[in-house]
Amino acid sequence: MFKRIVFAAASLVLPCLCMAQGPKTICGRVVDEKGEGIEYVYVGIPRDTIMTVSDRSGRFSLTVPDNWDKEIQFNHVSYETFSIGPKVYEGLTDSLKVTLISKELPEIVVLPGEWKEKTILGRGTRWAGCVFGMSNKWGGILNNEWGSKVRVNKKTRIDRAELEADLFDARRAVLSFVVYRVEKDSLTFTPVQYTPVYQEITEEEGWKNMVFQLPVPIVLDPGTYFLGVRFVEFEGDGSLDCKGYFKNAYWQDIGKTIPISLGLKVTGAEFKERN
Repeated sequence: MFKRIVFAAASLVLPCLCMAQGPKTICGRVVDEKGEGIEYVYVGIPRDTIMTVSDRSGRFSLTVPDNWDKEIQFNHVSYETFSIGPKVYEGLTDSLKVTLISKELPEIVVLPGEWKEKTILGRGTRWAGCVFGMSNKWGGILNNEWGSKVRVNKKTRIDRAELEADLFDARRAVLSFVVYRVEKDSLTFTPVQYTPVYQEITEEEGWKNMVFQLPVPIVLDPGTYFLGVRFVEFEGDGSLDCKGYFKNAYWQDIGKTIPISLGLKVTGAEFKERN
């Protein structure tokens, strides 16, 4: 006998242009200089929990209050940060198109010293018999991000992440592993990944250990980070289930901390300076 806790993420579906009172949704696409879509662009309000992330084709949908008068920022580690003011998005008559300019990336520096293997984010203490599910029954689960905040005290390298999951009354799901640096105001999340890493699960597989192996390790400077998974695709009205663990987790979409973890495990290494 097990306990199932299901979160159903619901969203209000609005057209790209909404002039009535209440929330309005700004839809658009982020592209590069060649007109090709850019995925994993952080689209949001600086120092606020209102945010979203562009999908594989660069498309995004951001819901803000009707009287919102703050800048919207577009942030990707491989491109120059770009912002637009309310005068641009208030008078939209069609989907917004934003072009980002690529920037020169820093060379990877090999530091003299040793790296010690380390569990950067542990699963937590297992809640026996508890299954934590995330449902798409009423829509809105796509682009949701679930994970935990961690404090890094030394230069740290992320190599891989693991999440044990199963599909219940759903056909297929695609998740990506995400990493953000949490700035001092605790509200601003800055992406630190160059390339998203995806894993797929289907209903035929049963329980699966989804392994997100980074093609190029991410090196983190000391600071606070959010490590999590993002729902990229979901087919069916059921849920993606994970075994519940006692550990504080963070639901990025609404900026809330919850006492149950999905059991995400992140491993890598910690840098040891030479004496």
